[in-house]
Amino acid sequence: MYSHSNRLRQHEKGIRLLLVPIGSLIALVPATGFPIFMISIVFDCIGALVALFVLKPLRRRWLETIRGVSVLALVAEPTLCSP
Repeated sequence: MYSHSNRLRQHEKGIRLLLVPIGSLIALVPATGFPIFMISIVFDCIGALVALFVLKPLRRRWLETIRGVSVLALVAEPTLCSP
């Protein structure tokens, strides 16, 4: 059975197998690689938005379930964080 990081690596390879041929076709259309550069910028922005609006709330919920305390409560009362 794959570990968690190996599964992520396998997903990354599968996505790469889909996107590389598409990128090659896009590179053949114009004489420059400018469209691929613009597509990479768009995907980078999408990744940043997903990190902010999807992964950050998921991580907050995960930390709350592990600690049993709301992360916002930890920020509001610093005495809970002190040893």
